[in-house]
Amino acid sequence: MSLHRLYPSADGVLPVYKVAGDFQGMMYFCPDIRFNFSDKKNKGQFLNKSDDELSNELSAHLSGLSTLAYSWLEDKFIKDYWLVITPLLCDRIKNFDKNARLPSKDNNYIVTPFYTDDIEFVKNLYKTIPHSYGSSEAHPDPKRRKGTYAEIGFYLACEVNPEGCEEAIALTSLSVDTKEYRDKLNLILLRLELELGEQATHHIKQQVRVFMQYGSDKLGVRFVEQYFNYKASKKTNGYSLGDGYVRNRMAKVNLDKNEKYAAFPDLFASSGYQFSDYALSKEDLRSLSAAFESDPWIQTSI
Repeated sequence: MSLHRLYPSADGVLPVYKVAGDFQGMMYFCPDIRFNFSDKKNKGQFLNKSDDELSNELSAHLSGLSTLAYSWLEDKFIKDYWLVITPLLCDRIKNFDKNARLPSKDNNYIVTPFYTDDIEFVKNLYKTIPHSYGSSEAHPDPKRRKGTYAEIGFYLACEVNPEGCEEAIALTSLSVDTKEYRDKLNLILLRLELELGEQATHHIKQQVRVFMQYGSDKLGVRFVEQYFNYKASKKTNGYSLGDGYVRNRMAKVNLDKNEKYAAFPDLFASSGYQFSDYALSKEDLRSLSAAFESDPWIQTSI
């Protein structure tokens, strides 16, 4: 139940990864909230955020993404959306809620249509379960994303609607089996994803981390990490882009290191590993949402 499944290689040396499920047109908003930040006055030192600062940052992401997802669906920019709470939190719920009935020993998810009550539920999880936020400190394992303790405790998954773009009319005259169609579709998806990311960072007034589909690779689909930052001093092709794959491509900078933002063509050279572990396909999102709706193993309403 992840973006890539592991298979033995023919030569028995390195494992082979293959995409499992339908990820076409998917976009994932994965807040990167950290409990500390680098002290600019003392190199190598870190200062902790207050509980109120963390709570406000978390609330801004949850409330903002909830509002935006609903309006995007109404405006037909997306076809559907889900709130996903990942195993980072779900697998530890039993330690703090004895009434919870975890479906399995590990790799548990909560997937919902993102009800209003879910906002307070997620906030309470972060209050209850320690060490749920990421850290800005360097991680000794270079395969970790950008070398830090970034975490994905929850995310908003959106199925982007290509027909929400005026340029989509050009697709009607093309056969879906042609390279021309695929190339045009990828350009439309990229434009929509950039527009949604731009709206998100300016609405939430926070830096927004997104994993967005960007063409394909040898595995059949490619997701890349891109930050949107409303405080960006200079826009890139009209978008408020921070660190990330798309910005580097558009601005033609750091191209030699750009693969670190891809999730992920090679487990042993990538840093997007956690997203690839937690990203759910359309099939998984729908089945897990339906299962939790019919038999919730923990009470989410407050």
